[in-house]
Amino acid sequence: MNYTYAERQFEEMEIPGSRRAVPRVCPEPVSIEIARFPQHSTSVTALPPTERSKIRQAALAIVQSFDGGCPAPFGRVVITGHADRDVQMGPAFEMQISLKRAEAVRAALRQEVLALSRKSGAPPPVMSKWVIEGLGATQLRVPIARNEADRLLNRRAVLELAAAIAPPASNDLFRQCLQRCTARKAQCLAHTDPHVRNLCLGLLQDFCRTCVRARPGR
Repeated sequence: MNYTYAERQFEEMEIPGSRRAVPRVCPEPVSIEIARFPQHSTSVTALPPTERSKIRQAALAIVQSFDGGCPAPFGRVVITGHADRDVQMGPAFEMQISLKRAEAVRAALRQEVLALSRKSGAPPPVMSKWVIEGLGATQLRVPIARNEADRLLNRRAVLELAAAIAPPASNDLFRQCLQRCTARKAQCLAHTDPHVRNLCLGLLQDFCRTCVRARPGR
């Protein structure tokens, strides 16, 4: 789920000649798209430099959110892999390669977070929640790809950073989450290949559990 909130805390900071409270603003949830995987590739090193730099930007955002006393740092990371439609290889391959792309981005992000932590001398952030999923070619960025440039946009992974402990969900947010879960389930059930259908439903379970945990009054 996407939340639009900022949790604030006040820290006592030394200021020459006086002491006063300075507000500390936690970062808003962030969504970062990393695209342009070559055909049938899951390697992050095969991405253009501009796309690889986005992983480092995400790592920096995570490390900075843990620095300075923010009460709700980026402890939850959701990475969703996507694939281009591949008529020859089929839907099962699309689901598998999209998941592998998400896993590759997770591995690269973890390495960047550790490298930045070592460089700053700070302990590595404690990431309490990693959610990895692959949606195959069910959510194409360019539905009618006319050339390789269009297909490159479809081969992507989306990083979502948020606080591990979300603020209390309103009834509206809870309903939106359930609607999204139901829509994704319908997409999974639409697959005619039983293997692909079961794989899709399995990957969906974690997201739907998030809706249940976010239910107001729970």
